[in-house]
Amino acid sequence: MDNQTATQVITVTVYFTAGLLILLVYVAYLKRWCRLRQDLQNSGGSDDAEPAMDVAVATPETLAEAEAARRRRQILEAIRVVVVGSSSQGNGDEEEADCSICLCKYEAGEEARVLPECCHMYHKACIDPWLVVFNGQRCPLCCAPVVSPAEKPQQRR
Repeated sequence: MDNQTATQVITVTVYFTAGLLILLVYVAYLKRWCRLRQDLQNSGGSDDAEPAMDVAVATPETLAEAEAARRRRQILEAIRVVVVGSSSQGNGDEEEADCSICLCKYEAGEEARVLPECCHMYHKACIDPWLVVFNGQRCPLCCAPVVSPAEKPQQRR
């Protein structure tokens, strides 16, 4: 083999190895993201229901993540969901307002969450990811606590 062919073989090998490494990191990231999302969506059932976990991989980190996901679900359940334009909504001006996250107007029939401390309203699909990322701590508009300390879900006994 001459030098040019050897250089080409080495270059192809390096690119292939780098691509394989990038692919493995991406798959690991997707797997972790899907597991966290599944923990969040496992909110069906009673408050005592624990997220499904494989006992063989129950490490302190996965247990802590599962507990955090359970607390986030409890906080989301503590925030009331309203239907925009319904009679229980109040004055009916909500359809004229905008969601401060997506900047879209509320339309009749859409689900929204009203934060109990500051009474700011957001589309349910907009505020839920915000509350998950920031552990349900603060309103994105005014930084008021989402749930007052007296209303926060208690730790399991």
